[in-house]
Amino acid sequence: MAVVRKEGRRFMSTGRPLLEGQRARESRFPPLKLPAHDPQLLAIATATTVRITTVSQVRVELVLTFAPSAGGTGGAPIVAARQTVTSEVLLDLSSQAGLCWMGQVLTRGNLSPNQLHQRFTDNADVFSMPITSDITLAHDDAGWNIPHYDSTKHTVSVGFGLMIQGWAYWSYSIPCSPGQPVPVSAGSYELVRWDGHEKVGDPVALSGLDAWKMPMGQDYALSFDARGNGKLTAALFARTKRDR
Repeated sequence: MAVVRKEGRRFMSTGRPLLEGQRARESRFPPLKLPAHDPQLLAIATATTVRITTVSQVRVELVLTFAPSAGGTGGAPIVAARQTVTSEVLLDLSSQAGLCWMGQVLTRGNLSPNQLHQRFTDNADVFSMPITSDITLAHDDAGWNIPHYDSTKHTVSVGFGLMIQGWAYWSYSIPCSPGQPVPVSAGSYELVRWDGHEKVGDPVALSGLDAWKMPMGQDYALSFDARGNGKLTAALFARTKRDR
């Protein structure tokens, strides 16, 4: 199948984000506003769902992030969204939180980074992101191609984002070095127990058994018992041919 070279789209990081209000915009990884009727909001073909249940009205607070399956050395998961569960919740992640590539350049002295996103279709996506007049990030089947730049003036990051209700939220960030390629492959959605302080755009405080990875393309069930302990299992939910 031929791969079409696509240019990254340019969006402002201003406006009202879905979650955490003004605090999200003040983050090191602010969300990007997607234009209305953007075709990038369409779900990717690989469907991923999770049904979350809790007993006895036990309140469970979770954050949503993403993890690569390979590469991404030195990267960190970022809070893309929060979810409270008091009974039962069904998340169609591929539709409600579609995956995208993210790139940003924070120039010394600026309040916020310039950044772009590109909808994810597979790990061999070919596109370029002209983020500043002199820094263009490119991606192909080998991963990210990072140009030479002055690292005393610019901080460059690439990674993954989740497209949620008209915004693209960072979910995994990888710091870059001038002229050094960044190989990385998409892997899993991940739900992590909220630590009570994390905001959208913050690094995730991973805590061992309180994190549940869900490789893309499957259905899952995450159940919490009366003590709030969670158990993740693969689950097969009935789908119509149109849903697949």
